[in-house]
Amino acid sequence: MVSNRGRRPRQIDVAKAANVSTAIVSAVISSTSTGTIRVSEETRRRVLKAAEDLGYVPNVAARSLAGGRSHLIGAFTYQQHFPRESRDFYFEFLLGIEEAAEDAGYNLLLFTGTRDDSGNRTVYRNGSNMLQLADGSIMVGGQVDPKELARLHAERYPFVMVGRRDSIPDGVSWVAADYRSGTAEVVRKLAELGHRRIAFVQGALTHETVDDRRAGFAEVGTELGWPDTSLPVLTYDTAGGADANRPRTLLSLARRRKVTALVFESNYLADQVRTAAASAGVDVPGQLSVVALGDWSERNPGQQVAPGLAELTSPSRQIGREAVAMLIRLLGSQTTRTEHVMMPCTITTGSTIAPPPSS
Repeated sequence: MVSNRGRRPRQIDVAKAANVSTAIVSAVISSTSTGTIRVSEETRRRVLKAAEDLGYVPNVAARSLAGGRSHLIGAFTYQQHFPRESRDFYFEFLLGIEEAAEDAGYNLLLFTGTRDDSGNRTVYRNGSNMLQLADGSIMVGGQVDPKELARLHAERYPFVMVGRRDSIPDGVSWVAADYRSGTAEVVRKLAELGHRRIAFVQGALTHETVDDRRAGFAEVGTELGWPDTSLPVLTYDTAGGADANRPRTLLSLARRRKVTALVFESNYLADQVRTAAASAGVDVPGQLSVVALGDWSERNPGQQVAPGLAELTSPSRQIGREAVAMLIRLLGSQTTRTEHVMMPCTITTGSTIAPPPSS
């Protein structure tokens, strides 16, 4: 028996103890078998027994350097704070990523400490791609850095985006919520309830998911054959220069236009208007239905949405799982094509929508 006193046992020690080659030890320890190395059950048990007796622990980092794989999946976000609370919009994405990685036998590595001189999250620190610690990574949410993503793609580093991005290079795979179809379905549902004047409330800012919601609202109007006056678009901006800059102003505008349902991009603004309606004597949903489309970007510090709001809900957990499946296909060279997947949203009716008041 080879002594391991004073040093860490190596594969060569296990090989000597089991009277086999180091190649066989490597195949057994890594649970692999190739066309040239076939290990009998008896030999496998002998190697594992020798490893146990010696207290041999595989060096994962060294093994990944030798084999080119760490069996780690990375998760990175440009958000200032990594999602760690259930109320965080991106938390469900992370849960899905974790579940799918575990199911596939991968460990999950969260990249949270790399920032540039301005304090913003970055993939590159001192010119080095920190994501290379993992075999591939899922890029989650928020504003992205197109230049960094282009560099990652040029370096052929495997990654998958959560969310559709117009600014990312061709050839990058992504999976996203289908807000376009979901928004159209929200309007159809309101129409089925009898609403004929439904206003869309948009914010001053725009990004890809907002564009998708706006496109869905415009398309369904054409589909229903309604005039623009039946589906007005209102802009809300607290800085002014918009149709409304306060919830009470928006309610007054909806009343003047005889709107019976408001569809909001922002969950937070929808909740503010619901609260303002109660103080203004407007019954929600008896006089006015309120629906949110799942955009969380208008959140004020510490603001939470009260329960019961009707909303379009992203399949965030399923998106996280699909992103991992997509990445594993990429890592296994099971696909050479770029994958773009839109996953359907669901409508949570809550307690803020109802048929319009009888005229």
